[in-house]
Amino acid sequence: MRGFALALGLALGGIACAAPLMDWRIQTAAGQPPGTEVSLQTFNDSAWYAAQVPTTVLAALAAAGEYPALFEARNLESVDASRFTSPWWFRTCATVPVADALAPGAAATVTLKGVNYRADVFCNGDLVASKEDVVGTFAYHTIDITAQARRAALAASGASARLCIAAAVHRPYDVFWTRNATDLAIDFVDWSPDPPDGNVGLWQPAELVVGSPVRLEFAMARTSVTTEPAPSLVRRPAITGASVVLTVRATNVASSAAPPSPAAAAAAPSAVTGTVAFTLAGLGPAGGDLVCPGKQVTILPGRALDVTVDASTCPPLALNRSAAEALLWWPVGMGAPRLRALSAHFTPAAAAAAAGAAGAPVTASTSTRVGLRHVASDVDPNGSRRFFVNGAYFPVRGGGFAPDLLQRTSAPRRWAELLLARTAGLNALRFEGKFQSDELFDAMDELGIMALPGLCCCDAWQNWQLWGPEQERVAFRSVRDQLLRLRGRASMLAFLASSDQLPPAAVQASYDQAVSDAGWTLPVIAAASNVTSGIWGPSGVKMAGPYAWVPPSYWTDPAAADGYGGAMGFSTEISPGAAPMTLDSWNRTVGGDASLIWPEGGPDSELFRAHCGNPHGLFRSLGFFLPAFAQRYGDVVAGRAGVDAARRFLVAAQAAAMESHGAMFSGYRLRQSLGATGVVQWMANNAYPQHIWHLWDQHLQPGGSFYGAQAALRPVALLWDPFNGQAAVANDGPGAVPEGSRLEASLVGVDGKELYRQSSTMPDIPEGSVELAPASLISSQAVSAAARAAGGVAFLRLSLWSADSGAWAGAGAGAGAAPLATGTFWQPVEQDVVNWSQCNFYRCNLTSAADLTALLAMPAMGAGVVTAEASFHGPAEPTDWYPLPPSHVLPLTAVTVRVSNTAKSAVAFQTRLRLMAADGWTELLTLWEDNYFSLLPGESREVRAMAARLETDPEPVVEVQTWNAQLAA
Repeated sequence: MRGFALALGLALGGIACAAPLMDWRIQTAAGQPPGTEVSLQTFNDSAWYAAQVPTTVLAALAAAGEYPALFEARNLESVDASRFTSPWWFRTCATVPVADALAPGAAATVTLKGVNYRADVFCNGDLVASKEDVVGTFAYHTIDITAQARRAALAASGASARLCIAAAVHRPYDVFWTRNATDLAIDFVDWSPDPPDGNVGLWQPAELVVGSPVRLEFAMARTSVTTEPAPSLVRRPAITGASVVLTVRATNVASSAAPPSPAAAAAAPSAVTGTVAFTLAGLGPAGGDLVCPGKQVTILPGRALDVTVDASTCPPLALNRSAAEALLWWPVGMGAPRLRALSAHFTPAAAAAAAGAAGAPVTASTSTRVGLRHVASDVDPNGSRRFFVNGAYFPVRGGGFAPDLLQRTSAPRRWAELLLARTAGLNALRFEGKFQSDELFDAMDELGIMALPGLCCCDAWQNWQLWGPEQERVAFRSVRDQLLRLRGRASMLAFLASSDQLPPAAVQASYDQAVSDAGWTLPVIAAASNVTSGIWGPSGVKMAGPYAWVPPSYWTDPAAADGYGGAMGFSTEISPGAAPMTLDSWNRTVGGDASLIWPEGGPDSELFRAHCGNPHGLFRSLGFFLPAFAQRYGDVVAGRAGVDAARRFLVAAQAAAMESHGAMFSGYRLRQSLGATGVVQWMANNAYPQHIWHLWDQHLQPGGSFYGAQAALRPVALLWDPFNGQAAVANDGPGAVPEGSRLEASLVGVDGKELYRQSSTMPDIPEGSVELAPASLISSQAVSAAARAAGGVAFLRLSLWSADSGAWAGAGAGAGAAPLATGTFWQPVEQDVVNWSQCNFYRCNLTSAADLTALLAMPAMGAGVVTAEASFHGPAEPTDWYPLPPSHVLPLTAVTVRVSNTAKSAVAFQTRLRLMAADGWTELLTLWEDNYFSLLPGESREVRAMAARLETDPEPVVEVQTWNAQLAA
């Protein structure tokens, strides 16, 4: 049965059609026969492990049940890495039509799109490619098996022939901490533990093609956009037109090797001449398909070329103003990410002549989806990198993306992670040396989330002094092949040619040639750090940290902008570091074992450390977080043990992560028009359950860091700068916040008593701008005085009201118009003071810490004081506030929760909503528009969400938690 679907996929009238090779068997090569036997049709692999490619070896073994609960507790450490020292066999068989294999000029190839790291490849008893050639994790390896296919077809007794392919895959050795790695593979650096198998395997798809020697791949639509003159940072430029160039890579895979004899020369492959035609959806008459006239090409054996068509031969590719406005693709938050089908077809000249008016057969084709958009970039006078999409300023608010530690993926998980990114307010993801699947980038194209792919730091990719000819060859091919496959994607923003360091001049030149060969037309940035390249110019970005906890006041302190990570410039990786998991996630991580949830040593125990980065890295514990946390929040555990101690620590840690991560994004957004052009949170997610560096954890659970980012990145956000004592309104639209809106500030004690209130009328706030509140609205002095009067901590509530919303009802407002936006910040008497003489690239010490311990003395709240009632609205296809592309695979249901604080004299701090399955134990993946918020006494509000549940499932139960109920005395 393993070859049946492949035969159907190939027998398509002579078209060279790629058929995926997914069903494989794997086994260690130790004790197995050589490849000349393993690849024979008669070899019996029934006792081997079944594997679905793409997969790594350890992922396949885990799927087979050998390593249950691999990510729980310290189970990963029990895997014997020596098991993967020997190569592993990957074997599959497929049937191909005899007629296709024996057709004149036919070619057969197998393409391995991800071999980690090197492999000897055999087909039907022959070595068809050696590990000296098939090497490189990110290179595409297309292997000629034409002779084997013809031989099998000639020997076949029926209409189908059988091909068996076996690859002996050798693992890489590429980890940062050895300092001597030379395998240009995948390294998780200090983000996570090292995968014990080194991710050895066929980690990306494998394809078999039999038919025409011409292959069409990597189609793209390159778009230029013209706009009316406008200020450089305008959010909505006036589009005046656009022009589209269609391109496809055409390859003649026939061997270009010299024939061994005169007799063989007569049958040797020759150049192929034919016509390439394009079809682009939506640009034809009445919005139909545009068919561009074919372009004749001649392709030599073993050669490839780009075939292009533009408006000179296909005039509808020139778009006027109205067409451009209707058809352009936009990133998330700026417009609709409109995609359209693009296909290319090749017809051989000989076939066309023979067919005449009857119509020539198409022998190669490709199809994809493209977005018509233009990306540009420059470096401003301050040296900061800026991006523009369709002429509109695009401040980057991103996160570093980590794949699963074993490179496992699924459609539901891909969509969940990307929707979490969008819900957090991110508009971009950075992929440092982790080029992910086509399906992930498909979804990014659909959602409008931009991608910053690039090469990795700290490992073999930056050990240039150790490179030899093999590394130079592999690096070139890796960059070329990855940029080829990514070049047509609407979500691509730029390519980072290195991470921490500037490559040597020879490596830069090689990469530049790879960029050219790939036809990559987007910006290239020399490194993710502040460097200048002789080829690509100044990078315009910085990598000045921090990577560990810093106080909220750090980001807008002028001292932080000078050589550190303060809100200025474009920071490619930056974070306040610690983001302890929620109690739910930590409980899952320890397998629900109550004896492990609070081990001896608590958050500084070996078990907690095992879930903090890489054991060889600098950030292998919460050690940079815990001292300041204890100073600021006090002894939150207070002598408790077990689950109670874990709950108290992890609940308090969410508040700390929320204020620290929210302050970082807020600082960069406050200054987005003053030189703070981009920020990439390190990281968005984790490859492995971790207490550091994430907005949502490996269990897909958002915590305080997520909702801190979300609060700062809302389309209309109310921001607070604790260093300067300033409030601001940030507006990303759509549209302006009209003149006459009112920004109100109040200060409330932990008991809910109002201590201060003031309001200001705001001017028109255009889309894409930030408007500082008048100094009379709120000040550091007012905040400090209120906090002192309240016993140590005051809640600063900012509210933005439309001009026609009527009188403000004040604290306790349970009725009347809802504000346009709110923001709540818990503030001490004195802000943290950074000791700048004790700062470095990853952290800072404090001269004095803010005192937030009064939060532990908040009025307690019993069950039922904060109420929540949910209304479910049925399948969400679509919703007005949460648009979803048709291809998403999560069963999402819209829900509205009305939550109320019925207390008369207590703020409900860190109010957390959860949707629980009917079993009462399982929390549903829920995309909340807000969470971990504070409710003033008597306050009610409605919160919308999208919940992952089937319509036929029992109705979930909404659960509400507060700081007061879990931590207050």
